[in-house]
Amino acid sequence: MDRKEAWSLIFKELCGDITDSEVDRLRAWAASSPSNQLWYDRMLDPEHLNDYRSALAEGRAFQEDAWVEIQKRSSATPARIVRPWSWRGRSFRIAGAAVLIVALSLPLIYRMRSKPIVLAVDRAPGGNHATLTLGNGNVVMLDSAKDGLVAEEGKTRIFKT
Repeated sequence: MDRKEAWSLIFKELCGDITDSEVDRLRAWAASSPSNQLWYDRMLDPEHLNDYRSALAEGRAFQEDAWVEIQKRSSATPARIVRPWSWRGRSFRIAGAAVLIVALSLPLIYRMRSKPIVLAVDRAPGGNHATLTLGNGNVVMLDSAKDGLVAEEGKTRIFKT
């Protein structure tokens, strides 16, 4: 049994509507642990009950005062239907957001188009030399290389004769 069920049985006991089997269950639950017994005794304490009753009375008085105030305010002002997300208002908001997105993206698009694209690095002429550029980017000077194996890349071998 949990405290919610125990509270309902205590309420029945205070009202005098509790059966003998429910009394036995409630007393067994209270005896099962010291914290349950302390809580049970506190719920049946007359001072605690008076505090609880006065708090309930204050709460009810506050609720009644609040309800009277709500009724006064609602009868004083005419009813008005407010639709914050109507289609007319929403279409202006969507159009404004679209214009804002386009306006902010135009400078970026212009910048991307105005940059020159560098395709290759142009090198100045270096004289009368025979060179071989390999796939890995190495450049072999053929005129100064010795006869024999010049380079090897993968299964490909390059010889100078």
